[in-house]
Amino acid sequence: MHYWNIKENPDHEDSGLGKIEEIYQISTNNNIIAATIVDYSEKTYVVYFSERISPEQNDRLKQQEGANYNGNLTINGKSVKGYVLRKSIFKSEKLIVDVLNQIVFNENTVTKSNPTEKTKTDDTSVKQDLKELIQSLGLDFGIDEVKVTKIVKEEMAKMPNAAPQKIVYELPYAVTMPTDAGETPNFQKIVDDIILGNNVYLVGGAGTGKTYLTQQVANALGRQMETINCSQWTAPTEIIGGQTLDGYQEGKMIEAYRRGNLLLLDEMPKLEPNTAGLFNEALAKTGDKLIFGNKETDFKDIRSILIKTISEIETDKIITAALKKEKSCEMLYLEIENAVLLSFSVTSVKDLTAAQKTQFFNKIDELMIQIFRYPIIQNNRKERFVKHPYFCCVATGNIYPNTTSSAYGANNKQDLSLLDRFAGSVFSIEKNTDLEQKLVGIRWLWSVWDDIRDVIEKEKWESQVSIRVMQASLRAYNQEMDRKGKKDALLNNGKTLKDVIYSFITSGFSAEQTKKMKDKIEWSESIEKYQYRQF
Repeated sequence: MHYWNIKENPDHEDSGLGKIEEIYQISTNNNIIAATIVDYSEKTYVVYFSERISPEQNDRLKQQEGANYNGNLTINGKSVKGYVLRKSIFKSEKLIVDVLNQIVFNENTVTKSNPTEKTKTDDTSVKQDLKELIQSLGLDFGIDEVKVTKIVKEEMAKMPNAAPQKIVYELPYAVTMPTDAGETPNFQKIVDDIILGNNVYLVGGAGTGKTYLTQQVANALGRQMETINCSQWTAPTEIIGGQTLDGYQEGKMIEAYRRGNLLLLDEMPKLEPNTAGLFNEALAKTGDKLIFGNKETDFKDIRSILIKTISEIETDKIITAALKKEKSCEMLYLEIENAVLLSFSVTSVKDLTAAQKTQFFNKIDELMIQIFRYPIIQNNRKERFVKHPYFCCVATGNIYPNTTSSAYGANNKQDLSLLDRFAGSVFSIEKNTDLEQKLVGIRWLWSVWDDIRDVIEKEKWESQVSIRVMQASLRAYNQEMDRKGKKDALLNNGKTLKDVIYSFITSGFSAEQTKKMKDKIEWSESIEKYQYRQF
């Protein structure tokens, strides 16, 4: 089975035309790819790529009407060639799938009795079908649809298992995107836990990259991150909302729950146990499935509710799918959300103005509570909200929440009911030297910090070399070398790599301890007089 996988900001190199915003790839071996590319004049193109086309075939594609670009693109380390398939701004991911299904496979050529048997169809029929589809979507190809369809089908026929098949649109919350943290142990297991609806707890020493890893998980799943920095002073207002000097402030847990964000409970064991109990209800429902239909309403009532906000066509599609149980309630939720978004003539929340965002979210909250009866939580004002399909939670801590440690203070033993919300999804995060080297990017600079860490661990001092300090030193070094190249007068007066290292090895350490670290990293030979600038 082939899929159109929606992947934002994939690994790539500049195609020469502009920044690649999204990639739509067909088949697991990346034989055919369509990419949305925004050029420098802000026009949007969709480009068809194939790894298997010959130079002669490529020239033929380049000569097609409307194929006004032919260049190389590197995706996942592979160079592919392509040409412009169309010039238009798509209105939604679903519309992209519909168009690609029609162009590449022409679903009308597959009989229900035998999926591999083609029925006869002529170019006129294909062209008419395409024109009707384009007109219904309010789009304009700007090229000869029949020629493109014919070429694409010819190329498909040359590939293994090229019989026409329906392209399946995968649920966005089940599609991951490339990320450097993929090399981290258990990364895929953590992603799987999130997709399966499990709450995840990451336990590890300071600076081992727990927060960084959580951000990479959020990036991989395409989700925004809502962070609560936990301490004994964390107030219920920050969690479930409450009155402030500036008026009512919605809680971060409520926001994540109803907006589909990843909720990060950073240093969860530091929470006061009674306050921590406020998370119990929401985290108990993280993996619960949505239930369509309110007990007090039927599908006719739901139709009348939807049609007030979205188009009649979209309303009927949603109601029909719900009646036939063709789609999960989670997908129905997302389709309703997208339909409401389209009513503002945009395809992304980030394209809404501040005033429009308020209107959009108010409409979503109002609609969903009438359409779905479970799972639901309340904020501090007793307002009820439906769980968004994307909601998930990751908590971090230096210790497991029912233990104590002399190395890490201000931690509190948490109630077993809260710990049960993370049962089966607890991961120990240790230092990852491969990831550290990849993030720092300069081997000798990473080695300096690794040597300092060796001394600290060998002497059993209560300190930690973190990814944060490594990245801070890298930023200082890059600025320093940039000033050196420009012969900037601030070179020695501004922040330097030497400053970062000296600050670390002298803060909280005795003179004797500092000397041991200096000796290990050859301070006088490599750092004291900025010798590293010559490396």
